[in-house]
Amino acid sequence: QILEEGIAAPYLEIEDVPLSEWPTPLPFQGSNNWVLTGSRTESGKPLLANDPHLEISLPPIWHEIHVVCPSLNAVGVSLPGVPLVIIGHNESIAWGITNSGVDVQDLYVEKLNSSKDMYWNYDGWKPLFIKEERIEIRGEKEPERIEVSWTERGPVVSPILSENEKHLSLSWTIYDGGRTMESFYLLNKAQNWQEFVDALKLFDAPPQNFVYADKEGNIGYYLSGKIPIRAEKAALFPYPGWKEDGRWQGFLKEEEKPNFYNPENGLIVTANNKIIPDNFPHYMGFEWEAPFREERIKELLLQLEKHSVETMKVIQNDIFSKKGELFLPYIEEIKIANGESKKALDILKNWDLR
Repeated sequence: QILEEGIAAPYLEIEDVPLSEWPTPLPFQGSNNWVLTGSRTESGKPLLANDPHLEISLPPIWHEIHVVCPSLNAVGVSLPGVPLVIIGHNESIAWGITNSGVDVQDLYVEKLNSSKDMYWNYDGWKPLFIKEERIEIRGEKEPERIEVSWTERGPVVSPILSENEKHLSLSWTIYDGGRTMESFYLLNKAQNWQEFVDALKLFDAPPQNFVYADKEGNIGYYLSGKIPIRAEKAALFPYPGWKEDGRWQGFLKEEEKPNFYNPENGLIVTANNKIIPDNFPHYMGFEWEAPFREERIKELLLQLEKHSVETMKVIQNDIFSKKGELFLPYIEEIKIANGESKKALDILKNWDLR
């Protein structure tokens, strides 16, 4: 009923919505990272690879950076304006990052009173908190001022999404501000696994897959970020904000997240894929990338007994399509007599999957 009468109603009657009016999803570029223990490398030392292959842009998102001071010597890549290494290594440890895909945002349907200064909560009517946001604009003497209404779940964002009378608020783990910059400062200085973990405990948002290696031969994986505990039904669709069973019930403890150190198989791979087993006791999301990239990386890593920097580069530049490998046998069964479609089908059937 919430869907039929609420914010999603216009899109439920698909036949009445022209394709041009459907939201266009943002292009997903993806990232890969992996790490091998010394038993799998020619040098006997761990090897770590990372390729956050975002779309090409000018100016670029990533730039090389080398930070040197009496207490710090780290090199890698960073984001414009950040005076620390985001992905890279210091003299003792190395780390790589991919987006985890963990869901840390929830939308709630809100009931407001006629004057729109109160909202209906599970424990009665509550006043909306009004916060003024100041946006500085170059060339303007005065900043733009915007009033944002907040419920206990988060800001009312529906005026941004549409002009209809349905009200939505957005819960998000980033609202507390967090200590992410401090986290990266400590990460750049970390000398071992424990200091690495202690640094990432301050990394609130967004949740990221960190892989780790150190000069002592250790490797590891750490899922950073605050992950809310809530019912899955409250996370999949906009949920009534006045229902108490949709509330966040705190956050996962560090020991409840899928972190591990020196796995027996000697390798760790992430590629925006699902990072938890099907029987994981907490909801963490469903928008994982298909496992094709992760499977291909593991396949190539297991083809050789020992790897080097050069073989890691080969893997990073591999363009073989595991998705194509899965679907091509079905395509080969398609029969088309003639025409342009047959030409296209013949080209596809002879594809080398690269």
